[in-house]
Amino acid sequence: MPDGKESKTSCSLRPFHFEPESDRVYVHKPNGYAPYAPTRIPRRYAPTNEPIIPELSELSFPVHCDKELLGHFRLGVPVGIHKVPIPNPLSQINEFDDQIFDHYVEQLPPWEQSLLRSVQPTNSHFLTYESLYQESITPRGGTPGFLGASDGSVRHQQGTFGWVLARTDGTILARGKGPAFGHPMDSYRAEGYGHLSLLLYVTHLADCYRKPMPPNIHSLTDSESLIKTIQRFIRRTRPVFPSDTMEPSWDIIQAVVRLQKRF
Repeated sequence: MPDGKESKTSCSLRPFHFEPESDRVYVHKPNGYAPYAPTRIPRRYAPTNEPIIPELSELSFPVHCDKELLGHFRLGVPVGIHKVPIPNPLSQINEFDDQIFDHYVEQLPPWEQSLLRSVQPTNSHFLTYESLYQESITPRGGTPGFLGASDGSVRHQQGTFGWVLARTDGTILARGKGPAFGHPMDSYRAEGYGHLSLLLYVTHLADCYRKPMPPNIHSLTDSESLIKTIQRFIRRTRPVFPSDTMEPSWDIIQAVVRLQKRF
């Protein structure tokens, strides 16, 4: 299983980015990003005489494109993404930034998509990040950081998980849930999936919007054995031995440990 880590540099070096404000697809070149303008055919973008830009704007995000004839590219996102009605500035934040994060998630590996597909922010993904970061610096509940509580369960060998993110004053910021995979399935593995999904959401919020990682997180779970195992691997300094991979749910634990070290 991939570890879920992706640097901001690797994100910016993806071959295609979409910028809704200018309605341009930017194609990565050795000397910068070449703009492609829309044609009369929906979602098809053609080369322009506009200059190559050295850096992408903060509003652009990675997309998938298919190469077509005459050097054109077909945008692999739903038609009309840049034509959503915006009645007021607050709607612009909520709707537009949710689109950015949703399409960012579509570019992730399938296993990560499955853990993030059902996340529901109370307001918007972008405002959730802003709340998390501000809570880490100037908490409302008196303790720096924010709270993440996850849980997992198994019924008829089918695992499921759920989690919530909240400020230290108890205000819910986002919720997530989904299926846990693997066989044989047990509550330990299901709990691990919940913790992993929670950490993935927070780290990808920061990576998507190219913002600093929130510095403090207090994650809660009722699996004492899971917590002890994660802490043991975080403190470990020696190389991984082949026998370590025989640990229960090794793939989940390692993905959690790598993400946990980013905080």
